[in-house]
Amino acid sequence: MEEIINIDDVELSELVKMTDVYAITEKYTQNISLSVSLFDASVNLLTELARFPAFCKLCIKEKVGNCIISSPDQMQVDNNLNVNCCKFGLYSVQSSIKINGRLLGYLGCGYGRTSLTSSFEKNLIKRLFSDKNRQAALEEYSKLGFVNPIHLKSTAEILSFVSAYLVRLIIESAREKQVNMYKLSLTRERQRQAELESSLNEARLMFLEAQVNPHFLFNTLNTIVQASIIEGANTAASLTYALANLLRCSLGKVDNLISIKEELNHIEDYLLIQKSRFPNRFTVEAEISEEIMNIKIPFMAIMVLVENSIIHGFANISWPGKLKIKAFIENSYAVIQVVDNGCGISKQVIEEVNSFRGDLSITPSLSKGIGLKNIFKRLQYYYGEKFNFNIGIMSEKGTEITIKIPLD
Repeated sequence: MEEIINIDDVELSELVKMTDVYAITEKYTQNISLSVSLFDASVNLLTELARFPAFCKLCIKEKVGNCIISSPDQMQVDNNLNVNCCKFGLYSVQSSIKINGRLLGYLGCGYGRTSLTSSFEKNLIKRLFSDKNRQAALEEYSKLGFVNPIHLKSTAEILSFVSAYLVRLIIESAREKQVNMYKLSLTRERQRQAELESSLNEARLMFLEAQVNPHFLFNTLNTIVQASIIEGANTAASLTYALANLLRCSLGKVDNLISIKEELNHIEDYLLIQKSRFPNRFTVEAEISEEIMNIKIPFMAIMVLVENSIIHGFANISWPGKLKIKAFIENSYAVIQVVDNGCGISKQVIEEVNSFRGDLSITPSLSKGIGLKNIFKRLQYYYGEKFNFNIGIMSEKGTEITIKIPLD
């Protein structure tokens, strides 16, 4: 989202870009036959130097003057209207530009003399200017126009009105730009929300298609049959009940937020089945804080991470698998971690996960079944940009996946 302009914070150089200030000052220059200039609060020139008389440009170049441009540190300009006369006898006027009581700069005009060149000005020019520019300075000084004192006074009064007009123009232009920027940001946010809704609908469809995984269902039923033959009805009944409970819970909950306690209950049923399938492959440890039990999360957000650890992390490993599920409150976030000591996760998958936040499409390579991206997009739908989803590689072996969701 673009930042909205605050008129009280910006500088004059930024505000003049919003308006046609330069055209206004040029028109004013033509009307009063005097050069008009614009300065910021630090007396930096914002208009072109070409508008100044050739003598003034030489004076600025040699830094021998004492006007607002040549020596701003020596020149004292008040916050209202000031008529100045430099050491060479050239007169100018500066009118302050304020917005909400804050000085932004000055509008100046003038740069003419009120009398003929005297020996004093000639000697001063000869003494202060370098050999290279001395003769040119004398010639250009003699070409300077004359300023009528009455004309100068009336010009100063008009200049104050022009400054006030510029302030109004700048404020109106800035406010108009604020409104336009707000409308643009609102349109972009609505477009982003529509894209996210479309992505979520696609994720919901894929979620429904993946709720009953034929391969998982076949393996589970096969395990039940084998257990019934070898051990008897008790084990078979437990597995059948766990499977039925999982299937029953999954139906109709694709759009739901459920408590972490409910999610953990579903995970217990899932683990019962998987441990029966792979009795010696892995162990599970849970560290769950009581204060986090009632916090709501998208359905199966933790289950998918547990399934990934068992199906992918513990596949083809030669050591005992260890799965740890942790949930606790840290600062103003609910933190959920699923950690395993499995075979780890590829850098390609981590890079794809890191790209999820800015991508509203579904990537097939990670979206088979329910998938990491499906979970990420549902978290994004419910929590916007306030959540965190991170995959880390353990120092030795294994993977650590962390989800942080805001409490408020």
